[in-house]
Amino acid sequence: MINFVSKMGSCGFVPLINSIHKVFPVSLIKIDEQMRPIRDKNGFCIECKRGEKGLLVGIIGKIATAQYSGYANNTEATNSKIIENVFRKGQRAFNSGMKIKKHDC
Repeated sequence: MINFVSKMGSCGFVPLINSIHKVFPVSLIKIDEQMRPIRDKNGFCIECKRGEKGLLVGIIGKIATAQYSGYANNTEATNSKIIENVFRKGQRAFNSGMKIKKHDC
């Protein structure tokens, strides 16, 4: 999430362009009451629509802004934060633990 106004306490947001072209490697996915991803018939996560609450996840990739090195010396904790097969087979994401509402700005 980005605070473009650089004011303490401002609500950050992901620019609308991110819905069309993933400039920032983050998404908001649908979750159940236990904060587990809700998946479609193909087994992939479902991105939230405007106004829906969901889990903020960071897509893990090879570029610097999308890397996730995990917890130091704690493989179990690291693995517990990774969601597999997010929007396509083999895609992974970091579970931020943040439940937020999607707004289009």
